[in-house]
Amino acid sequence: MTDRFAAPRPVPKPGILDIAPYKPGKAAAEGVVDPVKLSANENILGCSDAARAAYAEAASKLNLYPQGRADILRAAVAEKYGLEPERLLFGCGSDEIFQLLNQTFLEPGDNMIQGAHGFAAYAIGARACGGEVKYVPEKNFTIDVDAMLEAVDERTRLIFLANPANPTGTWISAE
Repeated sequence: MTDRFAAPRPVPKPGILDIAPYKPGKAAAEGVVDPVKLSANENILGCSDAARAAYAEAASKLNLYPQGRADILRAAVAEKYGLEPERLLFGCGSDEIFQLLNQTFLEPGDNMIQGAHGFAAYAIGARACGGEVKYVPEKNFTIDVDAMLEAVDERTRLIFLANPANPTGTWISAE
């Protein structure tokens, strides 16, 4: 039995308390009545009429659990984009997907690679799994693919690459 399990109260796994909490963008600014939070990906135009109608229709079924595999959505996306349905993964927001990837592929001592200005959730999930985070410098706030490839070593299990990049909005082309 380790000290972690002998403690009088639950103790998190090593490294968990070393993870800096996520700091979201400002929700308010002095002198600004209705700020637009671009960092939160909020739609400044509001919901479309179609979205409101879909919500109203779905509201009558809120007492039921959703279908966990998202089969209807999976089939529709696969058909529209010519993809294999079994290769699609859906979750309750991107943080859940990032965490699932980290939990699936990272063991303590493994590493993941991301751009210097990448989304904080990538690194938070990796550290929670005991993984090392390798931040790769960017060129003009743009992902440097060659630098990412150079950072790969025998313990690399994941590379997180958002295109367009979050939060900078820059992108890399297929070339």
